[in-house]
Amino acid sequence: MGFFKDLHTVSKQSKEIGRTSDPGARLHEMNAKLAAVNASMVQQTVALAPDAVPCRVQVVSASPTGTIINGEPVMAVQVLVLGDGRPPVPTTVSVAIPSLQLHRLQPGALLAARTSPTDPTSFAFDWASA
Repeated sequence: MGFFKDLHTVSKQSKEIGRTSDPGARLHEMNAKLAAVNASMVQQTVALAPDAVPCRVQVVSASPTGTIINGEPVMAVQVLVLGDGRPPVPTTVSVAIPSLQLHRLQPGALLAARTSPTDPTSFAFDWASA
């Protein structure tokens, strides 16, 4: 009898979850996260164009967003973009970070990047550079 009682309990719990969850709200939340990640990828594509210039970025903070793309965590990263001949430009991006590079996102760390010559807030990390 214990098995059937457990099945009944699980059935009641799933019905309760069905009554209290809002799939529309979850879908809206996931669409907003997807839009932010897509915007980040477009920004990186612009920064990797042939006319992109090398720069350095200083990490201010990095925090996980809870999203994973292709096994790589998406992080919200605040940085200062340091380009030659221009003042530091603060920006925040949500970007998928290779797992082997997560240790480099320490506050104060200087990382290699490439940026758009016209928009310093559009940048992409250059993980291949030291």
